Amino acid sequence: MDRLQPRNPHRKFIVLTATVLLAITIGLLISKRHVIPKIFTTAAPPVIVASGVVQSNDVFGAMLARHKLDRPTVVNIERSFGAIYKIPSIQPGHRYEIITSTNRVFQKFTYRIDAIHSFTVTRSSANDYTAMADTLKTEWKEKRVRAEVTKFLEADLRSGGYDSVIIDNLTYELGESIFGWRIDFFTEQRKGDVLDVLMEEEYIVGEKQPLRGGKHMRVMIASYTGSGTKIKENIAVRYRAPDQKRADYFDPEGRAMRREFLRAPFTKGAFRVSSNFNRHRFHPILRVYRPHHGTDYAASVGTPVASIGNGVVVRAERFKGYGNCVDIRHNNRYTSRYGHLSRFGVRRGQSVAQGQYIGNVGNTGLSTGPHLHFEMLVDGQQRNFLSMSFPAVSSVSKANMADYSHVRDAFIKQLKNLSSSAASSELKS
Repeated sequence: MDRLQPRNPHRKFIVLTATVLLAITIGLLISKRHVIPKIFTTAAPPVIVASGVVQSNDVFGAMLARHKLDRPTVVNIERSFGAIYKIPSIQPGHRYEIITSTNRVFQKFTYRIDAIHSFTVTRSSANDYTAMADTLKTEWKEKRVRAEVTKFLEADLRSGGYDSVIIDNLTYELGESIFGWRIDFFTEQRKGDVLDVLMEEEYIVGEKQPLRGGKHMRVMIASYTGSGTKIKENIAVRYRAPDQKRADYFDPEGRAMRREFLRAPFTKGAFRVSSNFNRHRFHPILRVYRPHHGTDYAASVGTPVASIGNGVVVRAERFKGYGNCVDIRHNNRYTSRYGHLSRFGVRRGQSVAQGQYIGNVGNTGLSTGPHLHFEMLVDGQQRNFLSMSFPAVSSVSKANMADYSHVRDAFIKQLKNLSSSAASSELKS
């Protein structure tokens, strides 16, 4: 018979102690919401997220119905959303998002008009619908851009490592709103020209990347020194007078950069002067010497042509050797003419704004290749547009000149004091 092993007198004590310690440990973990809650927490139920973009001629209710929302839900969303946003104002390009459960029960609708402003409609478990507008907080940060022309400005900015969106927005702003009345960047750029810009970009608070789009960027002061420009040192300062709703750009003397007419009949696309105003030019088709009372701009067929100023279309038809021709009367003295167009973008009697699209470059009429023949008529007589000067649309008033001078001097000082290397590193991506 085997002998019985003697009992361990401490075994019961060890088991009891371990049990107590385990209970204490579990209690601490639960109280601190550490491991155990993760084990017992129920995962959030899955949802379906559908996103879309408002299309042309979209109707709000039909847009929601496309995502298989039932009619009562669509009506409830429309009623709630309409209380904080004018539904007929939905715009093509605006984005939206619809969140539903996996069994198609609606939970949330978000409508974004841009990166900052959005509107939401949510449904509670009690089937109550609540609408809310949301605006993210933003801040503006100063940046600097500097470039020396070796090829042309846009290419030099790209080779300098600047962000492509900044380049697109900046070059558009320089040509459209700042220097468009003084500098023709397509024909007057020269190697060695220097651009220096102090600008601001808008950021959502806490974000590292700026918001995209031209309205999220503003140039505070720009300087362009060029050997081929009419004015060698061009400086533009952004200023909003206390009695004005919008800011504009002015030279150091307070004269508006904006002029009655653009320097060229284009706002986009590549072009170059191929033939100048000449009172004794040999005509390539007629083979005789005759005056060339205009400026020819060589450009690809289809390049959009813009009105150089505000006015009324007095001609939009085929006209003699000009082919498809548009005449715009700007006032009692000035009329601009655009010939050899491939198509019309305006009709006779229509009012147009400065920079507005009026047609496309073509090769109609007496023409040897795609180009725009442009004329400026003053009191009915053709004049050399490129040699003409036009007055500023407005200037800083005497009452605001002291305030403007303060703003101007501060921006000029900032531009001079900023370190090129430090500023460049901010902008490069």
